[in-house]
Amino acid sequence: MNNNYYVETSKTFKVDDLKAVIALDKLVYPEDLQGVFEEEKARYEKVPESFLFLKHNENIVGYFCAFPITKTLRNRMLKENRLFDNDITPNDMEVFAINNHHSLFIISIVVHPNHRGAPAKLLLDAFYEHVNSLQNNGFLIDDLMAYAVSGKGASTLTRYGLKPLKEVEKGYTMYYGTYSDFKGGKSDVKK
Repeated sequence: MNNNYYVETSKTFKVDDLKAVIALDKLVYPEDLQGVFEEEKARYEKVPESFLFLKHNENIVGYFCAFPITKTLRNRMLKENRLFDNDITPNDMEVFAINNHHSLFIISIVVHPNHRGAPAKLLLDAFYEHVNSLQNNGFLIDDLMAYAVSGKGASTLTRYGLKPLKEVEKGYTMYYGTYSDFKGGKSDVKK
């Protein structure tokens, strides 16, 4: 693998980073699932550390976005058979806090088609390490949830130890797992 690939955790909101995220979304998602700048901006400003960026020669070529959600949104996701995505507002999110219990929502994973394979694995491994680091540093991750909108997404979530929970609108599938399920998925992700 080219040594010019690396993963960087976002720490502060940067407009150029968000523009790169929106551009990547347009490459892989149908229009209704692409990030909308103002909505993404509001979420990014609330929890700036929600992104892991896959970079190649300083350019963002992929990202992983996950953030803690309120118990109210978590319960709605578990009860309702709909896809929550661009309608998630900052009020539905929590900031990471030590000794608080968090439900982590994986909203999006994107890698530019020209940078898949080993670089994508680097990003997936980094997310695994990131979640474990949060847990080990007192940010208590109770559970993780996501929607698979593609076969690759479903495969990735399964490797992380999440299991299909239910079908939601448009034939997408909600995946769910506890932190223990996620931690048990490591060997599959690292392969």
